[in-house]
This record gives sequence, structure tokens and C-alpha cells, in this order.
Amino acid sequence: MSKNIADYFVSKRDFPHGNIINISAPAGETVSRAQFDEFRLQIEDNITRRGLTTKINFIITTKGVPLRISGSGDYKASVDSELALILGPNKNSIGNLRWLINPYYNKKGAFDSQKYGMYLVNRLTAYTFDEVKNIIDNAAISLNVTGKFILDVDPGRDGSPGYKVGNDWLRSAKNILTPRGYEIIHDETNTFINNITGVAGYSSWGSNDGHWFSDKLTNSGMESDSDGNGIPNSWYQVTGGAGTVGRTDEDAYRNSYSVKINRPAQVDDHTAIFQNFTVEPGSRYYLSGYANLSGVSGGGGSAHLRIRAHDAQDQIIWMKNGTTRTGTNNNWISMGQIVFEPIEGVRKISVGGVLYKSSGTVYFDYIRLNEIRPHLQFVPGAIAETLV
Repeated sequence: MSKNIADYFVSKRDFPHGNIINISAPAGETVSRAQFDEFRLQIEDNITRRGLTTKINFIITTKGVPLRISGSGDYKASVDSELALILGPNKNSIGNLRWLINPYYNKKGAFDSQKYGMYLVNRLTAYTFDEVKNIIDNAAISLNVTGKFILDVDPGRDGSPGYKVGNDWLRSAKNILTPRGYEIIHDETNTFINNITGVAGYSSWGSNDGHWFSDKLTNSGMESDSDGNGIPNSWYQVTGGAGTVGRTDEDAYRNSYSVKINRPAQVDDHTAIFQNFTVEPGSRYYLSGYANLSGVSGGGGSAHLRIRAHDAQDQIIWMKNGTTRTGTNNNWISMGQIVFEPIEGVRKISVGGVLYKSSGTVYFDYIRLNEIRPHLQFVPGAIAETLV
């Protein structure tokens, strides 16, 4: 993998072959200090022998080169961070306790390894070789591509000095970028900016923004039952075997009501409550919720959340269960999250809580379906950061 990445990178760049170093290193992502020192010496020897010590500013590692160095406490380290200090005035800091303040931090102008006594280490990596190729290709076509910069302030954070600094960073970025002629979308309202195309730069509070989420389901708290049929508004039951479903005020995660599913026997079917939702094309969602279990049996039986995807003929073409829970809680616990990615042909999804192949009782409450945000389209070479 690492050699394939290097070969592809060199083929796409005017890169000197004399600057390619092949090393022998363990295949795992984590190595011991002794193992790191072995391939560190290989790198140092090659750079020195080829007369490159003062001629290079950057070191590029690839997927396949170990990521981290094991050790106790603060002696753990990042491979790339340690390599940044080789063959320079800070080399004695490698392997030492704590950290070294980055000499290049907050400096302006072009980087120079001799001026700052370190190298900048970059890594070409992703989950697959094709994804690494995309990074290399997109970097090439990003030259001279411009786009919008989104700077999304959360005004609710201005009340605390420790958080207000994040908003001030975003405001400062606007003041720096605007005179340079960039197109800026700077938002000071509670609206969480979404669905923008041609984005070159993005920064917000992400999931720490007080308004990033928007529950897509109706009656997530099970509070309303206008027709009095025992099933909360907008929900419907799927009852298998001798199972029962009903709205109850016996126990609730929030407010007054939840939905109670009870099954007296471990029959090979499920009892559930669902709600339908029409998906927006190209949008991604995640389902979350809470439950309190009482005597839910194991052995294949469990309580969990579920998403089902339906086509235009209302046939279920995809289904996924969330975290499975069994036993007795005596308190409310999270049921994890299920992510729904866009699927061709899906017109709606049904989401809810399920008691499967089990006897026992489970209370479900606060089942929520959130769109995964931000939903943006970025230009090649874009940068993004969230204050999370």
C-alpha cells in the first residue's frame, strides 16, 4: 500500500526520485519506542547520506507507515510529530516527557526547516488506496479554484468568556479574508448554515452549536395521543405474538409519557413502534433514543432502535438495527445511534423502537431523527474546522 501510494504521488508531481526513502517498519499502526528508533535511523541515514538535511522542508509519510509510539503516560507519541524533530536542534526532545512548543506556531511567511529547526511532516493516508488517490488528484485540480468561506457564529456562546473566544476567532477570520477579496458568508444569528455549494472554507461550532440539530420526527416525546387509542400521535405499532404497545405515564425519560412495549413470551418475532419519514434526496440522518428495560431476556432477544428503508412500492429494501440491550436497567440509557446514508430508490424510511425475540418490558422515549449537518458541497482543496 505505502509503495503504491508513493508511486502514484510521484507520477502526479514533479518530484525528485532521489528524495524517495524506502524503509523497513512493522505493519501495525502502533510500534514500540525501539521499533520507532529502528526506522527513524533508516530515515535519518538516507537524508544525511544523500545530502538533503538542509535542502528539504517537508517529510511525507504514507498509509502503512506506523502512526503512533506506545509508552506509559505522557511518553506515548505520534510518529509524525517525532519525525518533525530529526536531524535538528530539537532532536534531543524526541522520546522525552511532555512536549515542545512548535517553533513555527503563529509565524508568518514561507516555512524554512533551517530557520525553525524542524521539518513539517505530512501524511498521505485514507482508508483505501482509491481514497488516497482522490486526495492527490483533488489537490492538483484545486489550484486557482476559489469558493465561499462560511464562518458560522453561535451568538449563544458570547455570554461566557471561555467560549466567546471561538466566536471572536470567526469574526477575526472575516476581517482578514474580506479585504483579500474572498466571498464570505458570515452569520451572527442562531441559524445553523446548511446546504451551500462551492465551499472553500468552513468553520462553526459544529455539534456544539446550540441550533445545529433539527429533529425530523413528530411527537418524539410521546406526549400527545389526540384520538385516545393508546398509541402516540404520528406513531404506529407493529405487534407480533402476544406483545402489546401503549403510551404510558408509568415512566418517562423526559416530560410525562413514554411508550411501553411488553412481551410475555420469547416468540420468534418482534413488537415495535414506528414512525414514517420522507427523506430528502442526498441527505444523511441519524436515529437516537432512550430506553428503560425490565427483564428483557438475552439468548437472541433484545431491545434496539431500527431504521427501515422503503422504495416507491413501499417494499423494505434496507434495514439496520442499533445497539442491542438486554436485562434490567432501572434507569434510562442511550440506545446508541444508527446512521442512514442516501440509498438510490428510497422514498421514505420508518424508524422506531423494537423488542425482538424476547420476553420482558421496555419503555422507549425521546426517539429522534436528526439530519446530519452540515450538508455542504466543497470545492477541491477546501479546508474545514469545527469548534468541538
